[in-house]
Amino acid sequence: PGGGASGQSDFAMAHKYPMISMNEAVDRVISRAHPLPQESVAFVDAVGRVVAEDFVAPRPHPPFAASVMDGYAVRSADCPGVMTLIGASRAGAPMRSAGNTSIQPGQCAYITTGAPLPPGADAVVPSEECRVDGGTVSIDANVDAGKWVRPVGFDIKAGETLVPAGSLVGAHEVGIVAAAGGGEICVHKKPKLALLSTGDELAEAGEVEPDASSGRIYDANRPMLAALAKTSGVDDVLDLGRAADEPGALASLVAGAHAEGCDVLVTSGGVSE
Repeated sequence: PGGGASGQSDFAMAHKYPMISMNEAVDRVISRAHPLPQESVAFVDAVGRVVAEDFVAPRPHPPFAASVMDGYAVRSADCPGVMTLIGASRAGAPMRSAGNTSIQPGQCAYITTGAPLPPGADAVVPSEECRVDGGTVSIDANVDAGKWVRPVGFDIKAGETLVPAGSLVGAHEVGIVAAAGGGEICVHKKPKLALLSTGDELAEAGEVEPDASSGRIYDANRPMLAALAKTSGVDDVLDLGRAADEPGALASLVAGAHAEGCDVLVTSGGVSE
C-alpha cells in the first residue's frame, strides 16, 4: 500500500497538469454550458425532451361538476323525499329531456360515474341507497350538498403549473398534458453531439486484430459513449473517429465539429504528455 500511495504522489508532483476530482470536472463543464434554443412541439412528440417553460393548465379538469358514482342527481334540500325522475346524464351525454335540462324542486335524474351533474342538482345518491318505482325515486336519508360530486378543477386547476421548466418529458408528463387538453409544449432543442477519440495506440473494433508488438488497443470509449448518448435521447451523434497524437490533426477535427454545428464535443484520450 505504501508503494502505491508513493507512486500516485510522485505522478501528481511530476505532472504539470494537476489532477482534479470528477465532481470538480463536472462543475466546470456545467458552469460553461448554456441552454439550447427553445421550440414548441406536439406534446406526444416531446418524450425525452427537456421542458423550457412551465406548462400550465389552460383549463380546469374536470371542466364540469362530475358524479363519482352511478346513482341519482338530486337537490340536497329535497332529501329525504320522493322525487320524479325526469331524465339521465351519462358520461359524454349530459341530460337531455323534453323542454327541461335542469333539476327543479322535487325532481331528480339518473347519472353515471363521470357524467356532468345536471344544473339544479347539487349532490348524487348512489343507486343502492335509492328505491325506484316506475318514474319516482325515494330517498330515506338526508344528503349533504356536494356528496359524491367531483367539483370543477378537482384534479387540475386552470393556470396550475403541471410540468415545470427543467422537467424531462416522459409518459407521466404526456398523460398530464393530455388530461389538461394541451396541444404543444415548449422544450429545448435536442443537442447535436460530436465524439472524438485521441491516441496513436487506438484501433477500431472490428478491424484486423492489432499485433501484440504494435502496442495498440481497441477503442472502446467512443462506441460506448455513442450508445450512452442514444439511450439518453440524443439522436444526432457525429462520429469524428480517431485523432492521431498530433496537434494539427486534433485541431482539424475539432474545427470540423464546430463547422458541423455541434453543440457538444466529447473527447476521450490525452492522459499523457
